[in-house]
Amino acid sequence: AICKLRIYGLSMSKYEQVNWGFLGTGLIADWMANDLKTTKNINIAAVGSRSIENANRFGDKYNIKNRHASYEALVLDPQVDAIYIATPHPWHVDHVLLALNAGKHVLCEKPLALNADEVRIMLSAAERNQRLLVEAVWTRWQPRMQRMAEIVRRGDIGDVRRISTAFTFQGDLAGNYRSDPDMGGGALLDVGCYQAHLWLMLLGETVDYSIESVERTEGATGIDLTTSVVATLNDSVRADALCSFDMAPEQRIAV
Repeated sequence: AICKLRIYGLSMSKYEQVNWGFLGTGLIADWMANDLKTTKNINIAAVGSRSIENANRFGDKYNIKNRHASYEALVLDPQVDAIYIATPHPWHVDHVLLALNAGKHVLCEKPLALNADEVRIMLSAAERNQRLLVEAVWTRWQPRMQRMAEIVRRGDIGDVRRISTAFTFQGDLAGNYRSDPDMGGGALLDVGCYQAHLWLMLLGETVDYSIESVERTEGATGIDLTTSVVATLNDSVRADALCSFDMAPEQRIAV
């Protein structure tokens, strides 16, 4: 789903320091914690897990003071400004709603949701609670990506007529959540979000779209190994996006 969301509240002019709570303690949370520990004006104030053992393990590793044995306790921690959600994809909608309804801003790992209906529910909760909800697609803040979007939006290369992108790679998916359709597996949900966010970045964050075609190649477990999408954006821009776990590695953007 491509959606426009009003932005609320969380800015460095208001917060000299942003205090984060980590909801989930898996591998992706480890990567995020390592990065945040080197970032100015950031403090990991609390961690929540389904067991106090996991919360303590993560808290000891990253010197986090507040440890909670439930996600409910984490989102109610008064020392937390924003929640980072790093749980498996099928639980994103429940955990995003839990945090938003507790009055916290939310950064949720991609894919934000399993389908458009879940996204609409999340956006409604963000609007109702006047809190910021962001999908953790890191390319949004990558300096080269931001510079490219600035050049395109400014009109330096003329009017945009076509956007062609690819994100493909090959890997052993045996036992990996990416191979499980019940866990939100498949190429489109894993790497398609980067390409959808790029459309927004290049076209000023508001995109009307119609999907012209979708082609999928399914694997043995029922996931899409390859998905290609052709769309028309804002009535005039032709966009094609290729996502694959089964093709030679290619990361390409052409505008």
